Amino acid sequence: MNGNTEYFETIGVGRVPFGFQRTCDAVWELLSVPHRQEGILVYEGLPDPENSLALQFCCPYQRENGEMLKLRTYQVARRYVETNRLVVVWRGLCESDSEFSGMNSDETGWCIVHSPDSNPDLSAESATTLEDKDDKLDQFVELLVKTGAEDNREIELMMERLILDDALATDGLEIDDDGNLTSLEV
Repeated sequence: MNGNTEYFETIGVGRVPFGFQRTCDAVWELLSVPHRQEGILVYEGLPDPENSLALQFCCPYQRENGEMLKLRTYQVARRYVETNRLVVVWRGLCESDSEFSGMNSDETGWCIVHSPDSNPDLSAESATTLEDKDDKLDQFVELLVKTGAEDNREIELMMERLILDDALATDGLEIDDDGNLTSLEV
């Protein structure tokens, strides 16, 4: 704790069983938050739109008493593509309505993906700053932690889908848009 500001840092390093380009594509797709479509607004007109992203979206959260809260996030991201390396940086501001009015979370993060030729590890870091406006900080942090856990679950689900896609492709199969198992052969 530094005055009225609390900091939270996470660091993760891992290996993924996918090719470099596929991993890079998945990281960029996850930053477009396909699992967070409520109230999504994608900002157009960014410089280098293939490598830049700016959006806002809502994360609904139901409390134990049944009350619905919405965490609104404003997020920008930029990717830098190099030979054998992808670097993605992002910044997100989260705020809530109702009793958490005036509280926010300011997140800065980056993810570096190396090709197997250089370094097979995927690493991600982010730092979140919480500004304590009143005694509701613990409840606001709980809201942030729960939405973060949902985001982590979406990352796990994407990894599972990629593994399944690889296994099916090896057998000449795929899952079509309707969820049916079909043959890749014509």
